[in-house]
Amino acid sequence: MNGAEELVAAPYVLPVNATENDDGSVTVPLVWPIRYKKGQADVSVETVTIRRKNTSDNMAIRKLDTAIEVGFVLVKRLTGLSDIETGLLDDVDAEIIGSIIEGFTSAGQTTGNAALA
Repeated sequence: MNGAEELVAAPYVLPVNATENDDGSVTVPLVWPIRYKKGQADVSVETVTIRRKNTSDNMAIRKLDTAIEVGFVLVKRLTGLSDIETGLLDDVDAEIIGSIIEGFTSAGQTTGNAALA
């Protein structure tokens, strides 16, 4: 890793089949893949990669009113899923992704390179 693990609390437990990447992001297969049509093409999303949250993400959610709004915006921003894909995300997969996002910033943990300063 990058040495930040010395500055954080005990690591969170990744969901089954999730993989932590060298950049700190986590890739997880969807339990219920997203499938839809885009024009004539069939689109299928089988896995998502969740990047770590940063200050710009915190600024984007700071004035949102509900936990649902915050969750939707964070999932969309941190996974790169489109509005349609985020809206089609199964609740089971949304919970898994949410637990990963919460694990990035659980008590005592920090995000980004500022933790190394």
